[in-house]
Amino acid sequence: MTTDLRLMYLRAKIIILFLALSFLCHAQEESASPAASEVETEVSDESSGSKDKKQKGIKVKHNPFRAFLTQFSLSLSTGYGQTFYSHDLRGLGIYQPELGDNVFIFDETYFGDNTIPVVYQDWVNNPIGIGGLIITDPNTGSTTITNGIPVGSNDLVMGYDSIPIGYKSTAHSIPFTASIFLDIDRYRLGAGATMEFQKMGTFRPTQLKDTLRSFKTDFSMATFKRYFGYVGIIVYESWQYKMLADLQFGKINRGKNFNKSLISSSLYFNGGFTVEKSLSEYFKVFLRPSLEWKSYTIAVPESGLEVTHRQPSMFIQVGASIKMPKLPRCPVPGCNIQINHVHSGKEYRSKVHPIWKWQNPNYGQNHPTLFKNKRRNKSKDNPY
Repeated sequence: MTTDLRLMYLRAKIIILFLALSFLCHAQEESASPAASEVETEVSDESSGSKDKKQKGIKVKHNPFRAFLTQFSLSLSTGYGQTFYSHDLRGLGIYQPELGDNVFIFDETYFGDNTIPVVYQDWVNNPIGIGGLIITDPNTGSTTITNGIPVGSNDLVMGYDSIPIGYKSTAHSIPFTASIFLDIDRYRLGAGATMEFQKMGTFRPTQLKDTLRSFKTDFSMATFKRYFGYVGIIVYESWQYKMLADLQFGKINRGKNFNKSLISSSLYFNGGFTVEKSLSEYFKVFLRPSLEWKSYTIAVPESGLEVTHRQPSMFIQVGASIKMPKLPRCPVPGCNIQINHVHSGKEYRSKVHPIWKWQNPNYGQNHPTLFKNKRRNKSKDNPY
């Protein structure tokens, strides 16, 4: 019985595959059956190549699946960005040893005692407790605790309540973004992903700059992945240029250098202004400056305390978007027609123009400057 079921399942898969291939072949061939789901249009006369002369009575068939795909655009971009780190150390104290380049945090409720049970390093990305401190009191002597670290006379222990302690840093980034979007009237909807490579900067104190020292994280490079939705509205449009106000919103994966089990964060928001230039009906280039708002909160283990890190950013990106042409490229050898035209009842676009040139151009649209006036003809060898 099991063998029979497997044979039936295999046969069903073969039948489904055959039907799918038949449908694809039918869509490619676009047979002239009047029952097919096709769109009839008027097209340019292929013999004259004129857009103004319409050829009457010819039924031109378009692939409806291809027509659906042409509504979507694929976008790729890259650029440069800066992220500005800052944080709130309220409820925490700072321990800065004389030797080394670390800055540790601890629960401020122990500030003023001669013992601090535990201090934490790497509190930007992965807080780790390294033991306690022994504060030496010259009048009463010191008190010992397990794994205690003696505090020397030149070490610094400070509480937040005595002065608002904080550090700031600027990181530099190179983002790579891929997205897909759909234009509906004046609106644009889409989704995408960004891979950001970030070089961490030095954290510098915001107060007591002559007393507190700067420090660096235990890693120099970080990788951030973003997954976002996208909405935009067109605020200006001409035949070649388009300007949009847009917003990205989504989640960030902060990479292996950050302890995700200790981190909580909400959605990030990236607001920008996109300027697009159409090089053809299907190919565009764009420039997008933007500002981004995001933050994360990292828990300090076994203390009930948290540190909130703010990460506002600014970016400028350049890129290109492309979508599938509505018409297939002309397959006829030697055909040099430069506009949309018909062969055997099927409409094609010209194969003369690359995708970054207008595929169905008006007169002089792809070559607005006469060759004789171009820089490469400085010697005027060609008068035309």
